[in-house]
Amino acid sequence: MSQFIFKNKKTQVLITQQKNHSSLRQIALKGDDGVGVSSIYVSPINELIITYTDGRTQNAGIIQDQDPSVPVAIQDDFIALQDQQNFTLSNNATQIAIVTINGIQQKHITDYTITDNNLSFTYPLEQDDIVIITYSIPLASISTYDKKFIATNNTPNNPNTGIIALQLSNNESLSFDGQVILKDISNTSIANFRISGCVCNFNNTIEFVGTPQIVLIGKNNQAQYNGYDLFLDVNNTSKSLEIKTLYTGGTAVKVTSILNLLQV
Repeated sequence: MSQFIFKNKKTQVLITQQKNHSSLRQIALKGDDGVGVSSIYVSPINELIITYTDGRTQNAGIIQDQDPSVPVAIQDDFIALQDQQNFTLSNNATQIAIVTINGIQQKHITDYTITDNNLSFTYPLEQDDIVIITYSIPLASISTYDKKFIATNNTPNNPNTGIIALQLSNNESLSFDGQVILKDISNTSIANFRISGCVCNFNNTIEFVGTPQIVLIGKNNQAQYNGYDLFLDVNNTSKSLEIKTLYTGGTAVKVTSILNLLQV
């Protein structure tokens, strides 16, 4: 069994992305009907700048992401068989490791050695001994991560502006789960949603796997029930999963989401 830990608690870790990091997942926004995107630029302070073919420029906000060079902690546990000495870890333990047997910490080299994902004890264990190993790995070696997205829909009656788009490479699949909050810039309307689902790009055709879920957590009285909504869509031109907003009769809407993404 494996679990992520941080300060001895199961948790999700959100880390601000370092400037110009190569792992940046592009966020694409569209213009109005008939207006395309001519360029997408990330400024030195991680602002996403969109330029449209009609000459309009939009600041889509700050991009935040995890830094894949930052180590995270992994914990594996095993129940030993009689005389067992070798165990296979879920990841390569390339950095610090703490190993315990029945709660008693073991000494490196004297009691055990680790090579890649192989944990070997220097003596045979007894039946039902509980082995726990906590070790750190670079975040880039795992395929699940949290990411924060921010975009603004400046034409709220049109769901094709202010899109948060997660682009998929060919033969890539992406499972997503998290919360999305909408707030109009006049600070009168707010709504909270939970979204989840899976999308794939096979042979350069992107589609949902099953039916994505959008669950309304709540809206305040100013958010019209049928006119302040969130949509999920796929775009086979940009090969992306799209999170769209709509606010009929309202002002510009800011959308912020934190998603846990599992990518294969």
